[in-house]
Amino acid sequence: MNLVRLRAVHDRIQEFARGEPFTAAAFLDVGNRAAIGRALSRLARTGVINRAVPSVNFRPETSKLFGEVPVSPEQVARTIVSSRGGFVQMSGAEATNRLRLPVQNN
Repeated sequence: MNLVRLRAVHDRIQEFARGEPFTAAAFLDVGNRAAIGRALSRLARTGVINRAVPSVNFRPETSKLFGEVPVSPEQVARTIVSSRGGFVQMSGAEATNRLRLPVQNN
């Protein structure tokens, strides 16, 4: 493993907010996918990053009251979909809930 590449990946990770998920695609300008995968695995083993799901990582966020704060499943889904060129659109029911609109039952 090239230590310069590992340092470049580590430095780039520090630019992400704590708890913000990312994929290896964010580092392809640093090296090839295999090298980036090895660097991310090494950083996960040392605790610099955590894996939310396979291929989605995040910088851990800790709370004095609750300990490690889990990453939002919605953010993970958005990261996966956007890395594949898509987008997430909320349903009408989700929009109603977020806007806290009353539900009318007739």
